Amino acid sequence: MFYYLKKDKDQLIANIESLKSRDALTNIDYFSFPVLPEEMQLATEEDIETLIQAIRDTQNYDYIIVDLDSSIHVRNRTALKNSDEVFWVLSSNETSFSSANNVMEHDLVGIGNDRSNIHFILNNVGEELFDGFDAFNFSIEAHIPFHVHWLNKSEETKLQEDIVVGEQLFKLLKENTIQSSEVSPQWQ
Repeated sequence: MFYYLKKDKDQLIANIESLKSRDALTNIDYFSFPVLPEEMQLATEEDIETLIQAIRDTQNYDYIIVDLDSSIHVRNRTALKNSDEVFWVLSSNETSFSSANNVMEHDLVGIGNDRSNIHFILNNVGEELFDGFDAFNFSIEAHIPFHVHWLNKSEETKLQEDIVVGEQLFKLLKENTIQSSEVSPQWQ
C-alpha cells in the first residue's frame, strides 16, 4: 500500500482490494502493518488523503474506521479532518481527560470549532470516576466498563472474549451514521 501511495497513486485504487486482509473472527477488512513500521511515520497529508479517498472510491464499504494513536502527527490530523464522524475513546482518568481537553482547547488536530461530529466514549469505567470529572465539558455518549479479569489477559484474548466494546462502538456508529445520512447522503 505504501509503495502505491509513494510511487504509483493511480494504481492504488486498482490494487487496494488485493492489499487488504480479512480477520477470520470478525470478517472485518484491514490493512496489515507495513514490514517497516517507519513507513507509517513518513506518511504525508497527501498520502493519507489519497488512501482514504481510494478506499471510498472502491464503494465497497459502509464504514471506514481509522484507529489512531494519540500522537499529534500529520497523519492523525489529516485522518480527523477527512472523517465524517470521530469516536474519541477516553480512559477514565484525569490524565486522559486533561490531554484531550488540551488538544481540543488549542485545536492541535486542526478540526476547528465545530465538534458536533465528535463522540466521546469512556473506557475502563470503574465504580467511581476521578475527582474533578465534572469540571471537564465532555459529553460522554458511551461507558465501557472495566473488567478486573482483563488484567491477566492478553489484548487478543480481551478482544475475542469481550464483545461489549464492539457492540457499544457499533451502536454509536449506527446511531450517528443514520443522523449523518439524513443530513449528508454522500457519507461513506
